[in-house]
Amino acid sequence: MAILKSTHIRPSYTESTERYFAFGLHIRSTRPIPGLVDIGKSDQIDLTVWVNRQPTPSEPAQPIFLESTVLGATHENRRLFRFPESGILWIRFDDGTDFYVNRDGTEIWTTWKSPYTVEDMATYLLGPILGYVLRIRGAVALHASSFIAGDKAIALLGGAGAGKSTTVAALALRGNNVLADDVTVLAEDSDGFWALPSYPHLRLWPQSVEMLYGSTDCLKPITPNWDKRDFDLLDIGRFHAEPAHLTTIYLIGDRVEDENAPWIEEMDGQQSFVHLVGNTYGNGLLDESMRTQEFGLLGRLLEHTKIKRVVPHISSSRLDQLCDVILNDCR
Repeated sequence: MAILKSTHIRPSYTESTERYFAFGLHIRSTRPIPGLVDIGKSDQIDLTVWVNRQPTPSEPAQPIFLESTVLGATHENRRLFRFPESGILWIRFDDGTDFYVNRDGTEIWTTWKSPYTVEDMATYLLGPILGYVLRIRGAVALHASSFIAGDKAIALLGGAGAGKSTTVAALALRGNNVLADDVTVLAEDSDGFWALPSYPHLRLWPQSVEMLYGSTDCLKPITPNWDKRDFDLLDIGRFHAEPAHLTTIYLIGDRVEDENAPWIEEMDGQQSFVHLVGNTYGNGLLDESMRTQEFGLLGRLLEHTKIKRVVPHISSSRLDQLCDVILNDCR
């Protein structure tokens, strides 16, 4: 029974509809989504995004959990609720940006408050929100950025602030193509696991831009309301738009003040499994059957993919050496 009703069933004739392909999904949106590249006419639709629209609840929402992510010196909090009869998931960010996801992950509604903009909304949509959607749809997405070495995908795994985006940006400037920033979607077939492309941008903090370029002025902010800068992979021709076979995952460990850093460490199966489970999107949404399915998939991932720990030096001046260590090991 549909208890939660949408204020719009379909786009009006005066409203644009954009078509995108990202994270393995064919996406239709009622307004352009900054960061995505329109693929033109497409009859296949996996997900519809209703921009500046929200459903009209006729039942009270029940809180599920609070997620808090450390972002530099600040925190990003998102509160998750569910409308129990309709099954719609409601995600509210501290700045008043709201997302609603239907039961099967085929529709998203989103609204925001002034002074925030569609660009601000898109930073959430193309990160944690699509991570939740993929989880609802039965896919597993790692909290990882991924790049191409040779013709294989390599993933850098770790939480917020680990340095994933900065490292893949440095690798892109050295000639490696990038598959995904922060959300790496896994696809499985008889040959093992594949990493799917996300979208052709990296989101970098000013200190990362300073580290890479010597100045923050060369990259524009993703929006006037965020400090992060937009690293456009299309500008340098370094976006890999096709799935690639995933061969190695590097967990980015704690930074150390040791002259031997950076280095690579082997990890045993139990350590690897624990870190994989801890770095998948939407863990709080899993019921018992979904958790069992995830454990099975991650177990098979360990059989097909090498998982190692890379230990960076505490100094940002060692970024080039970190890239060398990773590239030399995965080749």
